Amino acid sequence: MAAAIAHTFNNQLQIVTANLELAARELPQDATGPAKRLTAAMLASDKAAEIVGLTLTYLGHALARLAPLDLSDVCRRSLPCLKPRCRNTCA
Repeated sequence: MAAAIAHTFNNQLQIVTANLELAARELPQDATGPAKRLTAAMLASDKAAEIVGLTLTYLGHALARLAPLDLSDVCRRSLPCLKPRCRNTCA
């Protein structure tokens, strides 16, 4: 059941991402404020899609990609997430 929910969520997320990308293309070149907000929304959508992918991998419904991992780099990039006032800086 969790896999079905993740797949359904991922389908809806792709619709959101596609519409954000279309909206960004339609903005005038000088619309920096809205462009920044759309870019932030697209990045959040990409992160959510990554979480769905990890969930499906965990549930055995997607193939895991095995690759070497630099743990010191992962820890270094995670440090800003541990600071309470920097919650939105997680990569």
